Amino acid sequence: MHLLIDADSGIYKAGLSNETREYHAIDEGGIVAHACQYKKDMDAWIEQDGGVYDVCKHKYAGPLSYSLANAKSVFTHMLDIIPEHTSYQLYISGEGNFRYDIYPDYKGKRKPEDRPIHEQEIRKYLIEHWGAEVVNGEEVDDTVSWKQCTSSHSTCIVSIDKDLLNTPGLNFNYDFKNEKGEKVGKMTDISPNQANLNFARQLLTGDATDNIPGLYKCGPVKARKLLPEYNPEWLEIIMESYKMEFGDDWKERLELIGQLLWMRRKPNEWWTIDYEY
Repeated sequence: MHLLIDADSGIYKAGLSNETREYHAIDEGGIVAHACQYKKDMDAWIEQDGGVYDVCKHKYAGPLSYSLANAKSVFTHMLDIIPEHTSYQLYISGEGNFRYDIYPDYKGKRKPEDRPIHEQEIRKYLIEHWGAEVVNGEEVDDTVSWKQCTSSHSTCIVSIDKDLLNTPGLNFNYDFKNEKGEKVGKMTDISPNQANLNFARQLLTGDATDNIPGLYKCGPVKARKLLPEYNPEWLEIIMESYKMEFGDDWKERLELIGQLLWMRRKPNEWWTIDYEY
């Protein structure tokens, strides 16, 4: 079995675990009056103190060698807990992503300062020492998805990203913990019907993490009520919901959301309501 590893999350995990974040309360004289790790603790201190302060967030990284050691540990552990694999390939994000071209607000809530301080150094380490492949023009999710769907050999996507539950085939969540809190991972075999159902429900809810809107006030609970299980008529159900909410603009809106959410099953693929499953 060949592993298709979405390594972006591992980069974040390795970098952020070597960082410390602090909130500083700055008084009118520019002096740090108080510092703590969590925003809620800072808010509580200011409320108790009763003063007026500017609150700034700072973050600091430990030695680069720690971040690189973390990266090695993350991916070594990942390979150790995945049974019966014979080969693997890491993929990391490069330049460009068609989703920003069609929807500039894509991932608009994410802030540059939230990225790991040692991100670029970890990327270089993975390319030079782990043979990581850089993905340009689309997301790593798309690449591992279409590679799995077009492969003639046994493959497994390795990722913690819920979006890849829209892709048929084996999926391994390396961050899954057992009842003891131990990271043991979880293997799921996603059928084509289940993958299509997962995608259909996302068309209803959108994806707040990536700043992709769905139907008004339609969360996971409502989506499951509309589509409690796989239904061959799922697209018709969704089309009717979009027509009710967006009127004459329903098709344009639905295809935009679909293109943002769809994990490609063929290279350079675009989802439309006429897509053949």
